[in-house]
Amino acid sequence: MKGKSIFYRWLGRIFWLSAVAVTGYTWYYMDQAVPDRVSIIENEEEEFSFGLPLKATISSGSQEVALANESNIPADQITISGRDHFSMFGGEKGSYQVGLKLFGVIKLKDIQVDVVDTRYAVPCGSPIGIYLKSDGVMVIGTGRITGSDGMEVEPAYGILKSGDYIEAFNGKPMNTKEDLIRAVSESGGQDCVLQVRREGEDVDVSLKPVQGADGQYKLGAWVRDDTQGIGTITYVDMNGRFGALGHGISDSDTGDLVESSEGALYSTEIMGIEKGSMGKPGLLSGVIYYGPQSHMGDIEKNTNEGIFGTVNQQFKK
Repeated sequence: MKGKSIFYRWLGRIFWLSAVAVTGYTWYYMDQAVPDRVSIIENEEEEFSFGLPLKATISSGSQEVALANESNIPADQITISGRDHFSMFGGEKGSYQVGLKLFGVIKLKDIQVDVVDTRYAVPCGSPIGIYLKSDGVMVIGTGRITGSDGMEVEPAYGILKSGDYIEAFNGKPMNTKEDLIRAVSESGGQDCVLQVRREGEDVDVSLKPVQGADGQYKLGAWVRDDTQGIGTITYVDMNGRFGALGHGISDSDTGDLVESSEGALYSTEIMGIEKGSMGKPGLLSGVIYYGPQSHMGDIEKNTNEGIFGTVNQQFKK
């Protein structure tokens, strides 16, 4: 009995130590996610997203800084959660404070809001690792399958096209290629309907998966759901919003601009540099370090002019 009592006592200690460690890390993460200072152009609106894991209340102590969430109704107090976007509108030039409380009760920090007449950006040139998630499962091309009967077939030929984005399979949303593989496998070879985004328009296509020689059902399509690479940050403004690359991220096989749903920046170590020449861009090669401690920011847009988003406190160190 005594041994069991000691065991439970140590188990309790481990539990409380773990709880304290998790609470401490969560508090540190949120403190790092929220900037100490932001700036807004006079008489303009600026959009923000802090990426907090908990619900929080933001309140303005001055009528010169108005807040708004998805309702777009100006207020002196709003509630946000997760990656909710909200905006601040700056009135007269000056420095003001906005308070942030978790659950509307626990004070996390005060943010200094500078209403200014000029927007500043800092040129960077810093190398960064880039991860971009496609908006849907991107079709690279179609291919032939050796069926269970030994015959070669190409079920997706003429139905799916290079550059298509598969959004749903029989009405079920597809976010990753693993989702698609699982759905096709579970179809049992029955006719299916794929919701596809093609050149900006949604179309439904019918397709019958084929059982391959390995016993797995397949569509006969090459697909991809993300892309990675190394590039350079062009500039960062006073609110941590960045522009990078100077060109969009295109798929290496289709050559089309990747339609992205989200993306992230990570720290990287450059191992080699290939100098660019006329008609041929330069090339950086290296190692990208993925993980929470290496996360440097979030990508919000992938455009022909470059990628844009927000860097975090880790990048600013």
